[in-house]
Amino acid sequence: MLAASTRASVPTTSDIRRGDRPLLRPDVREVIAFRRARREHYCTLMLPNLWTGSPSHGAFVARELGLPAVVNTHDATRRLRSGDRVRVDGSAGTITRIP
Repeated sequence: MLAASTRASVPTTSDIRRGDRPLLRPDVREVIAFRRARREHYCTLMLPNLWTGSPSHGAFVARELGLPAVVNTHDATRRLRSGDRVRVDGSAGTITRIP
């Protein structure tokens, strides 16, 4: 689980989704990772914003689209790689890598 760090991540929505291929760049401070669903018009999950709190733009976008989101992930770009499958629990504020 990626939320286990010295700083707590912040839950922003009350949904849980699974997806793969997060797009992460360690040189970018604000990250939005998503994978489009095959039958939906919106992405299936979001992991916005490494360092700010819940009143961030990414959190607002996720809420309006009904997507789970976690902010203040701090080290997600170091711990996740492109192609990793992840589970985002917007209620608990956790991101879990799926083996």
